[in-house]
Amino acid sequence: MKKEENNVSFHYKDRLFRAIFSDPDHKDWLLSLYNAVNGSSYTNVDDLESTTLEDVIYMKMKNDISFIFNNQMSLYEHQSTYSPNLPLRGFMYYAELLRTRYHNQKIYSSSRIKIATPNYIVFYNGDRDIGERKTLRLSDSFEVPVKNSDEIYEWTCTMLNINKGKNKTLIESCQALQSYVEYVNMIKENRIAGLNLNDAVEKALDKAVSMRLLNGYFERHRARIKAMSLTEYDEEEAKKVFHDDGYNEGVQAGAAQQKVKDDLILAAALCEKDAALSEKDAALSEKDVEIARLKAQLAKMKGA
Repeated sequence: MKKEENNVSFHYKDRLFRAIFSDPDHKDWLLSLYNAVNGSSYTNVDDLESTTLEDVIYMKMKNDISFIFNNQMSLYEHQSTYSPNLPLRGFMYYAELLRTRYHNQKIYSSSRIKIATPNYIVFYNGDRDIGERKTLRLSDSFEVPVKNSDEIYEWTCTMLNINKGKNKTLIESCQALQSYVEYVNMIKENRIAGLNLNDAVEKALDKAVSMRLLNGYFERHRARIKAMSLTEYDEEEAKKVFHDDGYNEGVQAGAAQQKVKDDLILAAALCEKDAALSEKDAALSEKDVEIARLKAQLAKMKGA
């Protein structure tokens, strides 16, 4: 047990999802997940090649799994927070994988280099209702929309909802995924019941151990799983704070911009009124009118 406790102290923490499906002693769990996603029944784990980039970090959390199997480069990750930028993140990750994997090949040669077909999947268990699945497209983020479908370059992110009651066939097809989902749901239910995070995780772990989820995995790695669970929920809270702060700042900025617009309209109206009432103002050059308008605007804004 002492050795297990020592393993908890590391600078960057795995997500539990990543820890389970990147476990080198259980490559069959990852292959089972691949089969569940693709409706296949492969059994040879030796054909599965890990390509995960260990130095890719998001908010001090390692959150991606990538591997090549059946000439397909799969990128899997778990998210509890919805983001329209998931396609961009996955695309950048895939680009780095290509750079790492093919940088020694002759990319400027006249012969075509064959690359593994990408498949980017996000296993989602956040609060936003996305249905059973949702497809996010990189093209939705383009500054200038591409109207001709023949010319569009596309990269997609497929979000699979693994919340309780969603994608039952998928979840039940993979024991490791089912155990993960059960454990996460237990924490959620404990939190809803009013337990603080530490107690909610402890109670969920007690039950996971008693149920021998994943053939005792939760018992063997209890201390590490607890550390990962607490860190993940802290990360979720941090992202919610970022979202709320960003929203509030956006509202304030929008109000400030509207006030500036109103002040400009009022200043221009005052200038026009003064010019109409005064023969002297009417005789001013365009340059002088502009100076008068700007002075009125400045005085108005300072007064505000």
